[in-house]
Amino acid sequence: MDSIGLLNLIKKLAFTESTNNLHTRHNKAMSHIDLMNLHKDRFQSMQDFRVQSLPMKKECDVLEP
Repeated sequence: MDSIGLLNLIKKLAFTESTNNLHTRHNKAMSHIDLMNLHKDRFQSMQDFRVQSLPMKKECDVLEP
């Protein structure tokens, strides 16, 4: 019933298992670029922006060596 935990597990498997082990540096760099390029829309609330950015931040944390 833990949807965030499931999402973290899926991301971990998608970015660190099997053939992606060859591309972990690239995956990490692209995740950080996506996070840095994330901008709040003009009419988007801070709470919505936080909800949008947290999974990206967690993805970057999963990819840390």
